[in-house]
Amino acid sequence: MDARAEKNGKFDHKIYGIEAGSAADITLRDAIKKNTFNLGSWQLVPSSTAGMLSQAGRAIREHKWIAFLGWKPHWMNIKYKLCYLNDPKKLLGGKTTVYTVVNPEFVKNQPNAVRFLKQMVVYSKAQSQWIYDYGYKKQKADAVATAWIKANMDTISKWLEGVKTADGSKPAIEAVKAKFGA
Repeated sequence: MDARAEKNGKFDHKIYGIEAGSAADITLRDAIKKNTFNLGSWQLVPSSTAGMLSQAGRAIREHKWIAFLGWKPHWMNIKYKLCYLNDPKKLLGGKTTVYTVVNPEFVKNQPNAVRFLKQMVVYSKAQSQWIYDYGYKKQKADAVATAWIKANMDTISKWLEGVKTADGSKPAIEAVKAKFGA
């Protein structure tokens, strides 16, 4: 946190949380109570996620400073210019990874699909964009997927490297390019 900004009272010693009683809010409340990161004089303002985002959006539109609980992926990362604070003590858990788990029989019987799943890595920026387009902008899922695929054929090519079409007749990337006009 910018020490000069806080000395000038720009944050009003408040952190806006989500869902009173959630693990994140409890962690923030404990950090305040233990004066972790010198937060002892701060107040957690619990709310709903929608309430917190509304408060953050209002402050951002009015060019005011605000500290609130944010995460990736989420549409807030597309809509707003955010600055995530460092969490060297990993109070909120740090980086996470999502793994795909499949039945061993699937691995044995569907090596083509397994290859695709192993190669498919979706970064939070892309996920945030999907959430923004679908959840915030209310676009249809097919439209969001089509637009993203057309704009990210290089990524799709990496995901489909060595993957064949379902019938095994040709490289899957050829079928994708034919369908999406790339």
